[in-house]
Amino acid sequence: MGPEIRIFMPRSNSVFMVGLIIAFTPLFLAATWLRKTYTERVPKDPELSFRRSGSAAFRSFSYSTTLTAIDQSVVFTGARATTATLPDARACAGRVYSISNYSNSTPTPIVTITPQRLQFIEGQSYCSLWLTDQSVTLISDGANWKILRQFIPSPNSLPNTQKGSITYLDVSAKKGRPQAVFYDISGN
Repeated sequence: MGPEIRIFMPRSNSVFMVGLIIAFTPLFLAATWLRKTYTERVPKDPELSFRRSGSAAFRSFSYSTTLTAIDQSVVFTGARATTATLPDARACAGRVYSISNYSNSTPTPIVTITPQRLQFIEGQSYCSLWLTDQSVTLISDGANWKILRQFIPSPNSLPNTQKGSITYLDVSAKKGRPQAVFYDISGN
């Protein structure tokens, strides 16, 4: 005969069962907690995830406005020059705004974007959108505003202009005034 195999059996099955219960109770409780946490975070219906996907808060404006916490993409559609005032950069670190000038008026009205008092946009006291379809995306760094992206349409894509009709005039800084580039769209 071969080697003898012995299986350890406690003297009492009830003592053995109590030991198992004590050993596996923390594992059971942990598994229950994980299951509850998972079911709370993962929707039962996969379409709910799609419906919950975020979209940018969109708003159009025609007159001067102050951007709010619920704004994200704002579009100017008015006929006269106006101002879009940014909120306090210190109160909304990381917030992103996309601002566009989609006015159909001729000449295109200027949208001036201004931060709160003593705050700046890339070191300047304002930022302007002077062309149709021009846009800028700004982010708060907790103290001031930074430009993430800026889109300036090409001369060929501008309405009522001929090739070479846009001239660029540099204006140097004068005692505290920011340097700016102005575009003259004559159409001639």
